[in-house]
Amino acid sequence: MAFALLLVGASLFISNQILSKVGEHEKERAEQWADAIQKKIELVQLTNGTFSEMRENESEKMVSGYRRQQRHPKMVRWALILKTVLRYL
Repeated sequence: MAFALLLVGASLFISNQILSKVGEHEKERAEQWADAIQKKIELVQLTNGTFSEMRENESEKMVSGYRRQQRHPKMVRWALILKTVLRYL
């Protein structure tokens, strides 16, 4: 009987040790996953900010180009002629 109790006690102790190690491993994996998700969020935010800035810069360039064309109507005429010629090449 004492041997059986010792065997059950040892089995419970070993099982507890194994479960503790598995729990620690799973906790580490969860932390790594959370860190990876956080880094992806930061990357998406950085990318969105960069593209927004690029979009604004390009819009400003388009507006300033349009204004320049309005000041120089001959440039507009030549641009249209050039487009027409290039279309047929």
